[in-house]
Amino acid sequence: MLNGNWLLTLHFLLLCGMIPYGLNTIYLTWVHLKSRSRDESLPSFRALPRVLIQLPVYNEPAVIRRLLDAVENIGYPTE
Repeated sequence: MLNGNWLLTLHFLLLCGMIPYGLNTIYLTWVHLKSRSRDESLPSFRALPRVLIQLPVYNEPAVIRRLLDAVENIGYPTE
């Protein structure tokens, strides 16, 4: 019958393999809490990027009208 040393060795090796994951979790939590304390205001509308909307259209006149109406009603700033 096998003795219990191989089971203890396996447990120890798996534990040593999991230590870096635990340390990484602690580090990421620390970085998150540290960055949360900064004053991060929302960007103004002038800082928003320009947007390109591509419309997939091919021989569907009824769908094109509804698609163009929907694009006209997008609430993205026009300035």
